[in-house]
Amino acid sequence: MVMIVFAAEAKGKSVSLPEVADGGWREAGKKLAKKHLAQRTMALNTKGRGMKTDEVLQLALGLELGTYLFDKYQPEPVEMLEQIVLAADNPENLKEMYKLYAALANAVRYARDIVNEPADKYDDNEVFCEIKRLEYLGLQHTVLRRDMWSMSWEKDQQGKPRFYYAEGRFACAVGAGMLKALALQKQSKRVKIFMTLAKKNIDVNDLLAEEPIYKIEDKGGDGDVEHCIFRLYDEILYGAEYEKRRQTAPVGGKYYQEFGGA
Repeated sequence: MVMIVFAAEAKGKSVSLPEVADGGWREAGKKLAKKHLAQRTMALNTKGRGMKTDEVLQLALGLELGTYLFDKYQPEPVEMLEQIVLAADNPENLKEMYKLYAALANAVRYARDIVNEPADKYDDNEVFCEIKRLEYLGLQHTVLRRDMWSMSWEKDQQGKPRFYYAEGRFACAVGAGMLKALALQKQSKRVKIFMTLAKKNIDVNDLLAEEPIYKIEDKGGDGDVEHCIFRLYDEILYGAEYEKRRQTAPVGGKYYQEFGGA
């Protein structure tokens, strides 16, 4: 992950920010990072732009995700951006709120790595082991049968858990990434995901009789990983209000100010 430093001033040659429509700061950040990927350091100055805290953080998340490169099997390391100095009008909670975005960027990169691993080098057993390692964050892991397991994050013992079903490598990576984001941020939520790397085409609501189970879509591609993780994360934080709020707030945006990582 590239290091993003919040500073009073961005010293050195600054990169100009483009004009951005409402809700487009994350995409703008990704484009900026990709354009300047070969630099070691990039300086950005948002002062005087009248950006809200959430917009600055959307920009930071876009910059982080824009530097993603799956170069594990490259013969030589690829030189790329190492540090971004972001000078912004710094509200008191800006750095704390940025930690929430950093956790989501970490989760998206983690899921992308799993999806991008070639099947001939990274088989289902290795994917299973990679996801199981998330236990170090406090995630609970249970093998249900030979090719199916569950993982859960339960920090709110009073609320009803949200049940999800992930089938296939992409869906399992997205589900694991979303759980990782919850755990890194220590969110007070109860979530359980039933996972299988095999294609079963089962009726997911027959899997358990406790509560309805929502299936994580098995799409594919870096953009879909990012979109699915943010959508699931919003859904978990908003619950029944998700669809209504989604119409008025960018995905991965407004809820940080409302929930504050609680």
